Amino acid sequence: MHCRGWKFLKVNYVSVYTFEKCEPEDVVYQIDFQDGKADNDYIQIFKDYGWEYVQGILGMQYFRKSIGIIHKR
Repeated sequence: MHCRGWKFLKVNYVSVYTFEKCEPEDVVYQIDFQDGKADNDYIQIFKDYGWEYVQGILGMQYFRKSIGIIHKR
């Protein structure tokens, strides 16, 4: 979706995903399971490797990382 110009914002408890319009970009999304609420140290580990924390819900932690800009043809 991100490469089509729709950035993931959040997901709710019934799996309804929310997106917002953005510039198309190559972005990788990562979901990691963390039992309970993710603490700052856990999130910082991902940030240190260039991942942006998006959201945590039901133990699933959503991260994203840009891998470049899509060249329009």
